[in-house]
Amino acid sequence: RRLGLVSHPFITNGFEIELQYVQSADTQFSFGLVNAAKETVLIRVSGKQYTLERFVEGQPVAPLSFETVKQREGNVYPLRFVYEPDENRLVVSIDGDTVYEGPCNSGPAARMALWADAASADGRVLARSLRIRSGRGLYDD
Repeated sequence: RRLGLVSHPFITNGFEIELQYVQSADTQFSFGLVNAAKETVLIRVSGKQYTLERFVEGQPVAPLSFETVKQREGNVYPLRFVYEPDENRLVVSIDGDTVYEGPCNSGPAARMALWADAASADGRVLARSLRIRSGRGLYDD
């Protein structure tokens, strides 16, 4: 059973999203991009183990699993999604390391989702901050 939040649909003409999450032995949650076209990219965090889950047309695509080796002060790690619409490219990184770079049909009304397993939703802090930038001029630095 999962508990969590799903955003309102937003126009995905480019975005950058960063979640600062707290990593601990009992951290278990999924965070990512979902849309009506059934194309989904989620990062599932379970302690130090991560799984990148992709679904295209509702069907799972080979998941990628990996483990963190870095140690961060306070165990707070950044999880980042950057979508570049001109190239139809999504880049997902954890603590500065790119874990996925590839095509993603975000659709005209994508949503961000944060789901915690019921066992993890006991009042424990999962994240410190969530920052979302989207729209024109996002990449005009």
